[in-house]
Amino acid sequence: MRPLDTSPEAFAGQFEAFRRMTPQQRVMAAAEMTDDVRALVEAGIRHRHPDFNDEAVRRAFVDALLGADVAEKVRERTARG
Repeated sequence: MRPLDTSPEAFAGQFEAFRRMTPQQRVMAAAEMTDDVRALVEAGIRHRHPDFNDEAVRRAFVDALLGADVAEKVRERTARG
């Protein structure tokens, strides 16, 4: 499915570039994109909450990723060991 912010021509070129990659290259590209998205989310959290320390940013990231209720349950289970 083509992203709404990408022209059909650009999407076709991107798709072709991924098609030419080896499986290992595709995995590496996916890992890099994941890292980039994480950095963007964390930057957004820091922008909205400049008073947050690294731990508060991490907690807010996990809350955004899992939902606050699930994240709290995970933190409770982790604290119990």
